[in-house]
Amino acid sequence: MTRGYVRSAVVVLPYRDEDDAAALANGTDNGLSAEVYSADRDHAGRFARRLDCGQVKINGVRTRIIRMSPSAAPSSRLRARAGCSRAGRDDRGDGGDVMMDTRTVLVTGTAAGIGAALAQTLADSGHAVIGLDRVPCDIAGAEAIVCDLADADAIDAAIAALPGTVDAIASVAGIPGTHPPTRVLAVNLLAPRRLITGVLPRVRPGGAVVTVASVAAHRNVVPPAGITALLAAQTSGDVDAWLGEYPLTGSQAYDTSKHALVRWTQLLAAELLPSGIRALSVSPGPVETGILTDFAATMGQAAIDRSAAAVGRHARPGEIAAVISFALSDAASWVNGIDIPVEGGLFAARAATAGGTT
Repeated sequence: MTRGYVRSAVVVLPYRDEDDAAALANGTDNGLSAEVYSADRDHAGRFARRLDCGQVKINGVRTRIIRMSPSAAPSSRLRARAGCSRAGRDDRGDGGDVMMDTRTVLVTGTAAGIGAALAQTLADSGHAVIGLDRVPCDIAGAEAIVCDLADADAIDAAIAALPGTVDAIASVAGIPGTHPPTRVLAVNLLAPRRLITGVLPRVRPGGAVVTVASVAAHRNVVPPAGITALLAAQTSGDVDAWLGEYPLTGSQAYDTSKHALVRWTQLLAAELLPSGIRALSVSPGPVETGILTDFAATMGQAAIDRSAAAVGRHARPGEIAAVISFALSDAASWVNGIDIPVEGGLFAARAATAGGTT
């Protein structure tokens, strides 16, 4: 770091004492400017938000920082709004500095598991996170909207409470096959479709949509004509009628819901091509979350154990969140309309066991 007559403080990260580096930069007679360099741009961005400088360059790119007065800054506590209500607000974070090049990301399922890990990852990177779940997420910097995704009216109310612009959507929430088939299909398929379709008018070109499906989609037993009919369903009543023709257990409904979600996301990607908005799905294998026991109950503990034995362990929520975060980012700008399995090599292990060759 240089000081004194130099017009701009320069910080190269990692630095041995970042508190000291921030204090030195803020105390430098540098014309209120600073330059921050790091191989990890998110790290550089988080450090830049600690500076008092009005002009900041991150890796040579000028980035404007907005600072709110203490009286205007919102509380760092989560602002959960019961019944999906959310007061209109212009800020995009939990107080302090907000970088204009950060994104506003809507994430569902943020109370636990993959959704919580994703919300944490995005918030740590300086993005404004709006977390939607039945209970508020406990993540500093994320704003919570409480909403039951099984309730279509609640989804509509949540959409109305969102800010005018949302840069990306991550539909992570889902329920396992221990629930009744109608509810499984409503939450895992109808809800993300209704939410995403309702929010898309707020998403600008360059935005992205990621739905979280599952490798269990490959277990679907419903023929293609049945999936097409399911995608035409709009309400829980429609789903009930569909189940009359294609009766499923809760576990089978889970598999089918994820299969249909992958298909719908692919169709959405094609539809959105002229708009410059990407859509893709991510399909995890078994993950160490609270609902893993539900999957053991519906799929059998032996099957869950075999999956772990094949690849050494189950995934951690953060490992799935990292892939979703990438898929939402500009780094994935040419990744579109596909499903990304994130299963630690499970499919490869099964193929090898079945006699496949490399």
